[in-house]
Amino acid sequence: MKNFDVLKKFEKMDSCVKLYVPSTADVDQPADNAEQTEKVIRKFAELFGGSTCTPAMGAWIAASGKTVIEQTNYIYRGLLYIKDDLKKQQAAPL
Repeated sequence: MKNFDVLKKFEKMDSCVKLYVPSTADVDQPADNAEQTEKVIRKFAELFGGSTCTPAMGAWIAASGKTVIEQTNYIYRGLLYIKDDLKKQQAAPL
């Protein structure tokens, strides 16, 4: 596919930037995380040229020993490097 030939000049990094935005407060009380999620999406777009937000379910163990299960938002941004420009370390959005 000719449209994808441009990707040949990029090399994928082994990592990406990720952030989980919790949806609980005071350990296990539901909280609205929409404002924080939007802030992170916008900041990632400013820093990396774009971002993706995916809903997820996660769990963690509170200090009390209780397992807290919550809905969360997973925001991430993968990066590519231009093969011919690795010395300059200029990142390009994925």
